[in-house]
Amino acid sequence: MILADVAVHNGRIQSISVNGHAMSAEYGRDLVCAEVSAVCTGLCNAIDEAGFDIPMHVEPGSVIIDTDGSEAHDLQVILKTGVSQLKTIEQVHSEYLKITEMEV
Repeated sequence: MILADVAVHNGRIQSISVNGHAMSAEYGRDLVCAEVSAVCTGLCNAIDEAGFDIPMHVEPGSVIIDTDGSEAHDLQVILKTGVSQLKTIEQVHSEYLKITEMEV
């Protein structure tokens, strides 16, 4: 299962951590993993292309994005869009993706 943790403070996303594998099909044919990977890769690319220099750690099966205290409106729009996309995947594939939002 893929676990996504979204830390929020006063309505602003502070960090997003996505870890694990869906295991919905054999390696290389796992469409849920492919969907989540595409969203996470797009999210990191959008943050980078928008010029935000925040900590992002990406490796197979793990993506961690930390706002590093940035409250930039555009960054929040990007992050909220990514979380919305992940929630859409979770609605269809809840047995393979679990999103937890926590107030910090």
